Amino acid sequence: MAQQDERTRLVSDLEELAELLASVGEDSWALRLGTVRGRISDGDRGGLHELIEMIGGPGDDGLNDLVIHPLRGHVVDEEDLDEVNQRLGLLTTTCFRLARVLLRSP
Repeated sequence: MAQQDERTRLVSDLEELAELLASVGEDSWALRLGTVRGRISDGDRGGLHELIEMIGGPGDDGLNDLVIHPLRGHVVDEEDLDEVNQRLGLLTTTCFRLARVLLRSP
């Protein structure tokens, strides 16, 4: 039961993350997350591995390294930068942690 709850939360958080990225013009990341979200939702454990790889670690050019800013071509108001980037960081970290938990589950 707990594993199903974690999978449901991960799928929901991935949808929210993809919507956030699409809203600022990060369409390629949003599409990739949508694809991996579908795989995870279908119970494909390979999707969990792919998600962890997509997020990456510092300096891996993964989602973890993304900074939303108008100078990078993102559609976002200057006054919203802190909130949007904090939300991005929180969702990315949560998705990474949930994927790792699910991979450790039988």
